[in-house]
Amino acid sequence: MAAQHLHHVEIGVKNLDLSLKAFTEQFQFELIATRETKASKQCVLKAGSSIVVLTDLMKNHKINFTKNADDASGVIIDDFIYDWSSHFHQVTSDNNRVAIDSVFNVALEVKNIDKCIANVTQNGGVVLQPNKSISDSNGRIKYAIIKSCIGNVTHTLLETKDYSGVFLPGFDIEHPFDNSERKSNLITHVDHVACVVPIGCSNAVQDWYERCFKMKRFVVNSEEDILDGYVIKDMGVGMKLMALEYWKCSEVGLQSQHEDGLKLVLAEPLPGEGTNQLTTFLEEHGGPGVQHIGFLTNDITGTVSVLQKRGVDFLHPPHTYYSEIGKLDEMLSVGADVKALEELGILLDSEADAENDKQKARYLLQKFTKPIFDRNTFFLEILQRCGATGFGAGNISALWRAVQAFLSENKLAENKQ
Repeated sequence: MAAQHLHHVEIGVKNLDLSLKAFTEQFQFELIATRETKASKQCVLKAGSSIVVLTDLMKNHKINFTKNADDASGVIIDDFIYDWSSHFHQVTSDNNRVAIDSVFNVALEVKNIDKCIANVTQNGGVVLQPNKSISDSNGRIKYAIIKSCIGNVTHTLLETKDYSGVFLPGFDIEHPFDNSERKSNLITHVDHVACVVPIGCSNAVQDWYERCFKMKRFVVNSEEDILDGYVIKDMGVGMKLMALEYWKCSEVGLQSQHEDGLKLVLAEPLPGEGTNQLTTFLEEHGGPGVQHIGFLTNDITGTVSVLQKRGVDFLHPPHTYYSEIGKLDEMLSVGADVKALEELGILLDSEADAENDKQKARYLLQKFTKPIFDRNTFFLEILQRCGATGFGAGNISALWRAVQAFLSENKLAENKQ
């Protein structure tokens, strides 16, 4: 698949105004475009090169891809484009549809959409929307929609080489007011998208993305098993991790762009471990899906400080994290300001790589929000890479304990009501 990079992620929301306020006032995204049709209201938000689309589906509207009610530029005016909106209405075990807030579209920019669709079809993938071309005064794009093998997730494929607009045809451009603090680009781009899948499903999901999208597996930890992934089963943690990526692929037509290349992380609960944060996600989300998005920053202490002042609610690691002998030595060895990290609750994970300069510290800094919607499902990660390429495997136990404590507190609060 000639994938170029991640174009945007789309979140189906139940309350557009509330979600828009959270992303713009708290997370400091800029509103750059809007679109309103009989089917939906959409807001396009940008931070650095990261683009998030919030989509609020109109009640009782059914999607019809065969309808051809277009405006003068060829843009469908009464149905969705660029998405498969009914997918953020999850189906529960009793076959009832419930609207939940969920990331349902991970849109990818490609160089040759026809070849991409052919590859997906040849490898058993489902094409929800065949290749379609639309245009406006800024040029023309081609797009298609692919159903992922992960729950409600879809992938809109976009070929935009002949388009010079701010976002996509059919959207009205917004002109943000001048606010130097908001334009400080706290976030640079999307680093990775993490999904939770059911027990025993990681390998099948990996196989689908390798076949249909030509993604490649990469190792997240030196102890990872090539078949089973990175299994963590100690200190109360029970999960398996796998990761795939685009930007190291060598497929014909692929442009290797580290900044925009998609990394996909798969998290799977282990059998026999009981209820935990992964099984909770699967239950409250109504099945597998996107658990979190990792946003990269060049200054995590400054970014987290600003976001906290803006009201973002973060998870906090156990206080003992910063005094543990091994972890404290690890932080000191890379020259980190331990006091500053502890005050902000930032996690650090160093990496060793024999192929690189042993004298150069390589580490990852991380901070995770609490779930940002009304269910214990989707959250955001803020991270800074200082030469590191992994996902903080050394912090999984600390993060796991923090999330479990949060879920326990919520359960106690619910029981008291």
